Amino acid sequence: MVSGMLALLIATMGPGHGPEKAVERYKVDLTMQQDVDLSAMGQGVMSNKVTATMFLNVTMSDTTGGRLAHVVVDSIMLNAEGQMAMMFPPAMADSARGEFVHAYIVDGKMEGTPTLSAEGNSVLGLVTQGLNGMFPGVGPKAAGKAGWADTVTTNTVNENANLNSSQIVTWTRTGMDGDVLMLSGRGEGSVTGEQQGNQISGTVTNTVKAETVIGGPARSAEVTSNQEMTVLSAQLPEPIPVKVTNTLVLMRLP
Repeated sequence: MVSGMLALLIATMGPGHGPEKAVERYKVDLTMQQDVDLSAMGQGVMSNKVTATMFLNVTMSDTTGGRLAHVVVDSIMLNAEGQMAMMFPPAMADSARGEFVHAYIVDGKMEGTPTLSAEGNSVLGLVTQGLNGMFPGVGPKAAGKAGWADTVTTNTVNENANLNSSQIVTWTRTGMDGDVLMLSGRGEGSVTGEQQGNQISGTVTNTVKAETVIGGPARSAEVTSNQEMTVLSAQLPEPIPVKVTNTLVLMRLP
């Protein structure tokens, strides 16, 4: 499993694999909105939402085939509505302080499933969302190019779901500041999978504005993701439409 591989890599890091530079601090503002149309059940639209402001300390180090991002939570402030309030209670935000996420970075993006220091704390899942802006996928092929395209695939596996997505992301370089690339990107693709026995399929579109060195982490980023999905359940006569909108604003602090 990927998480086990990460744990092994961390445990076996020896001389020459130390931090490349001092800890960098980030502020991340994240909003996740989910609207579920329950007309098939004789109900209306159920909306769930969580907003979070996270302050994170990030250290990068080299490892075999890529880099490791060690992300420690300084503090998290959040507000949750609807069913999100049960998933993200305030006590979990408080207990997340000092916890960490380890992510394996290849070609400027996360590969595999990050390792969480507290697997039962769902708030750390919000931290992994922040890493999507910190490492938006700007790899070596960006060097010297005004524009390029990538195919990005992800697989999310946990005790409740197994989801797969595939996107084609088109990047345009809008400027440079030393070795920092100023970029805009747009991704379009699909998502399929299973969650709690229900079949899920749909489309996903992303827009990105980022200032980043090749390989990351980014200096700043703004990411918006829209997912239009349907959920098929054996208990219901019709599919359930689900719309998910995520917005993320990330800034490296002085």
